[in-house]
Amino acid sequence: GAGDLGNEFGYPARPRKTIPNSIPAGSVVEIKGQYDTAHISLVASGTPKSPVFIRSSSYAARAKVTGPIVLKSSHYVVIENLWIGPHDAASNLFGLAIREGSSHVAIRNCEFSGNLNRAGGLGVGSWQYAGSETASYVLVDNCYIHDNGNIHDTKDQDRHGVTLNGRVNYFWLVNSELARNSGDGIQITANAGANNDMRYIYIGRNTAHHNKQTGIWVKNAMDVIISQNAAYGHRVSSSGIGDGMGLQYGPEYVWFIFNDIYDNEFGIRLASDRSTGNGTEHFIVGNKISNIRAFSGRYKAGNPWERCAVGVWGGTNTYIVGNTI
Repeated sequence: GAGDLGNEFGYPARPRKTIPNSIPAGSVVEIKGQYDTAHISLVASGTPKSPVFIRSSSYAARAKVTGPIVLKSSHYVVIENLWIGPHDAASNLFGLAIREGSSHVAIRNCEFSGNLNRAGGLGVGSWQYAGSETASYVLVDNCYIHDNGNIHDTKDQDRHGVTLNGRVNYFWLVNSELARNSGDGIQITANAGANNDMRYIYIGRNTAHHNKQTGIWVKNAMDVIISQNAAYGHRVSSSGIGDGMGLQYGPEYVWFIFNDIYDNEFGIRLASDRSTGNGTEHFIVGNKISNIRAFSGRYKAGNPWERCAVGVWGGTNTYIVGNTI
């Protein structure tokens, strides 16, 4: 008996078939069961006093949304208790994207999964974005983000669990698990050299493990804090050397503070600068780094590129203080 015609809000006995594309302030959209659709493009117009909720009733009863969800020009939105993943093993369009122009978005108590074919996961911002808008004030809390892509693939799939691209300011990823993604658990990068476009990022109290490349990785960005995370189980692969976490391409003011990094091929690696200038001000403070594996066949005496707890291959003004190795 479900239907949209003449049924603006839906009722228990006659629910709507689809989520409205335009959601006014104060709305609560509740999803049950499995929601299959080719594409979901939403504009949610919440306010500080009347946010928009898109949710299931509880995490245990979380609905599965198999079509890609794209938030455009959306504000004050809470997405909670959903499972966002593929319909089947052949699916190649799914996941959640938050585009530039959106702000004050909270994603909490959600599961993101993929398949061997494609990654879903969470994307904030847009790859090679050339506009002037910013995705800002985005919080991801207590989410399970896992199995996006094939970690055994011999190619570089780059299927990250969470990806920040384009222009993003004020982003928090906390209390979440990033596991078995065929790329990084989270990768943070603006366009090449545009560090100012990716600022004020906080990654705290997460667990990142058994991803194909690294647990947490920073490229083009500024003012990034990576604090109190656990990173373990990363190995040499066709597209990585098994870092717990690190950076490359010259980001600025990146802090690695009080993380527990163990059972990886590398601990924290500051991998490279960029052709237009060095990254500056990197802080490695109070971390515990243990059980770095000796990768068989690679060790050569005096090799400066060998595995280690902390590798500083690039950057200017790096501070390594008070760590336990």
